[in-house]
Amino acid sequence: MSSGEQTKPPEKWQNIRHLAGLIDGEGTFTASPHYAPKACKWYVDLRFVIHLAHTSEWEKIATYWQKIYRGKIYHIKLPLPRKPILRWAIYDINQLEKFLNDVTPYLTIKKQDAEKMKRFITRYKLIPYREKGQLNREKAKELWKKLF
Repeated sequence: MSSGEQTKPPEKWQNIRHLAGLIDGEGTFTASPHYAPKACKWYVDLRFVIHLAHTSEWEKIATYWQKIYRGKIYHIKLPLPRKPILRWAIYDINQLEKFLNDVTPYLTIKKQDAEKMKRFITRYKLIPYREKGQLNREKAKELWKKLF
């Protein structure tokens, strides 16, 4: 960069505190039994999801943070007169753990939920892989209850 060029300061939405504010208002942390048809087993599904009305601003924000923390972005069309939704979700346990470690200190309303999810992930990682898949939903629920 030459001496005449200046770097553009980051936008306010590129600050993790801004993201934490969005999460406090609209984010969800969930852990629930989930059936995996290919494996014919039930697993405990962990995820973070935030969805808002699809605007160019929200798409820009979601895309920026998705590049850092990964996950998936979904464009959801709803029946008229409702507006489409843009959803960003993180399912990978390692990415979710990194995301939670970074964002939790800045949360207020959802801080307790995030801390609970972090504890859940720590316990879940201690379970051997072969014990994570259950043959029926009731067994998956038992595992889920043990983790909380």
